[in-house]
Amino acid sequence: MERARVETVYILRVVGIAVASMPRPVIDVEKCTGCGTCTEVCPAGVLELQEGKAVAARPEECLGCRACEASCPQGAITVEEE
Repeated sequence: MERARVETVYILRVVGIAVASMPRPVIDVEKCTGCGTCTEVCPAGVLELQEGKAVAARPEECLGCRACEASCPQGAITVEEE
């Protein structure tokens, strides 16, 4: 999947189309209660629970769908563009 993403970005840049930045989930550890909802809804398996808190274990796999952000009952996750 990573290869396809890189090729797509390259093609878009060649024809001069602005390319969106890559999304990544950011977790506010002060708000996170470790409920695990985000890990269950993420279709790409980006998030994991470690030591009772959510962490972005594979941020490069983030699809930017914001399912984690929308489902977090504590509002501890935001998806930012890099």
